Amino acid sequence: MENRLQGSGQLPPEPGGNDVKEKEMLTAQEKARILAKIQKDSYGIALEQMKQYFIEHQHAREIGDKKMMEKIEYHLTYINFHYECGLLVTGQYDKLPKVIQNW
Repeated sequence: MENRLQGSGQLPPEPGGNDVKEKEMLTAQEKARILAKIQKDSYGIALEQMKQYFIEHQHAREIGDKKMMEKIEYHLTYINFHYECGLLVTGQYDKLPKVIQNW
């Protein structure tokens, strides 16, 4: 028996799924700081910074620091590193070496 939402004809979202986003925690000031860093870096990211983001994101997940996770995800999404951001969101930190070997 399928667990459907009454009247919608759709299944409920999966836990941790991307179709329901938690309330954004970043302030306008934090976003402005991230955008300033992005502009300073000419809308790119160094390999070492990407490695550091994976380490920081994993640590933030371990300690439950959702705000730090969102900052990193916001930065990567803004500069169009959607695949890498997706790895972070889903906790696939072990895939970084394969991703960066093509850089």
